[in-house]
Amino acid sequence: YTQIDSHIYLAEMTLNGAVADLSFCDAAAARAGLLQAQEQLRAIGDAIGQALAISNLGMAHLMLGDCCSAVDCLTDGAERHLRAATGRYEAYARLWLGLTHQMDGDLEAAAEALDRACILFEKSGDVAPHAVAEGLLALVEAERGGRPEGLRRSACERVAESVEEAATRSVRVLCGMEAPGPNLESYDWLASAAIAARESRSQSRSGSGVP
Repeated sequence: YTQIDSHIYLAEMTLNGAVADLSFCDAAAARAGLLQAQEQLRAIGDAIGQALAISNLGMAHLMLGDCCSAVDCLTDGAERHLRAATGRYEAYARLWLGLTHQMDGDLEAAAEALDRACILFEKSGDVAPHAVAEGLLALVEAERGGRPEGLRRSACERVAESVEEAATRSVRVLCGMEAPGPNLESYDWLASAAIAARESRSQSRSGSGVP
């Protein structure tokens, strides 16, 4: 594509390659590729492509431990998708924004983002990520002192319809049906990170004598 001076396809290739890196948890490579893709997509005026690059860049920042940059990118990406009426992509951004807030301890913001993600996934018909969003929301609601049983049941029933193995593993971990395993794909990472954040807060409360 570089040799034939095809800027549009080169930008799409760069974006897709970075997303593939991110899917298999190579966040450093993904971040580098997404920054490059963002510039290429801006140069050709691809607004939706830029929104995708920004949202995925937020995911990469989160995997690399930069929650502040993750919130900025995921919020920006979600709002861009909202304006463009690309609800399916907005849903993914809200899902990962919910995880970011959950990891950072802002459970109210996490629930708000995940509620929105579930509504959008319901509209788009994306079963696997919808189940993951419900599983993560169940984890958040349990920590908030709510009643997560209905969400857990819905997530498990929904993911049973999916062929995405990573989503199934993630839902089972989030719903307390199995322990986190190796981070083979981004959904595995999501579930492991959410469980680790919850356990860290639980240990901090126990250590400080807070019930």
